Amino acid sequence: MVFKFTYGFEFEGISYGWLKKELYRFPYTNKKNMAFGFKKMNQIIIGNKVGYRLSSKKRTIEQLESITNNVDYTYIKVTSKDCPF
Repeated sequence: MVFKFTYGFEFEGISYGWLKKELYRFPYTNKKNMAFGFKKMNQIIIGNKVGYRLSSKKRTIEQLESITNNVDYTYIKVTSKDCPF
């Protein structure tokens, strides 16, 4: 399965992308050399608005809209009947 991102942003050193109006976190490695995988982010309610929790901070969609720009990122997810996942 191929995920092609054209819009996204970087927040506190972590890259995110929008695909079909949903937010995904791109794979990254932090300063302590811990690896984090590709993940679909869950929406949360912030007051009476919808948003996301990014790096333990709550951000509304309006706040994320202001920092969104063009990105060129493709993520290929391995799906095969030979693999157990």
